[in-house]
Amino acid sequence: MDKKKNQKKSNLLQFITALIIIICVNIISNFLFTRLDLTSEKRYTLSDATKKLLKEIDDIVYFKIYLDGEFPAGFKKLKNETREMLDEFRAYNKNIQYEFINPSESSDKVVRNDLYQELMTKGLEPTNLQVKNKEGAQQQIIFPCALVNYKNKELPLQLLASQMGVAPEAQLNNSSELLEYNISNTIRKLNTENKKKIGYIYGH
Repeated sequence: MDKKKNQKKSNLLQFITALIIIICVNIISNFLFTRLDLTSEKRYTLSDATKKLLKEIDDIVYFKIYLDGEFPAGFKKLKNETREMLDEFRAYNKNIQYEFINPSESSDKVVRNDLYQELMTKGLEPTNLQVKNKEGAQQQIIFPCALVNYKNKELPLQLLASQMGVAPEAQLNNSSELLEYNISNTIRKLNTENKKKIGYIYGH
């Protein structure tokens, strides 16, 4: 009996100790913020300049990303990497928000074309793909881009870094590598435009 009691006390003590450790870790994690990037190329480790920029953002930065739908694997990869990069931005500032939109979702051709035209008017550049299916080759229009809104200001963001004479696969890889720069540069432009301008009058 004594042996069983001692075993129960030992198990209870271990449970309480483990519980205390978990609580302490949670409390400490609320005060310490650390992001671990386990990729070999440190793709999701934000630069100091980007972190500094994110500290200056005091309102919602909203990304409408039109890279959604059915398309080749290379563009799906770009979509996923864009989502992961924005999640990394959001880890440093909760004002970073986004949604993915399929501009080709409507079955009505007129509605689709009207939306395409609206997006192009706002500065987004579509890409025309040749997609193979059971019926053969088919043309597919996609928009590897986004509209970024901040304090009633809006700017286009091209996610695909198009380069003449560069193979499509290389373009997609380059686009992934430039994601942080292109996203942070667009936020920087919006933030600069929203800063108050101060005028000085010289003389009388």
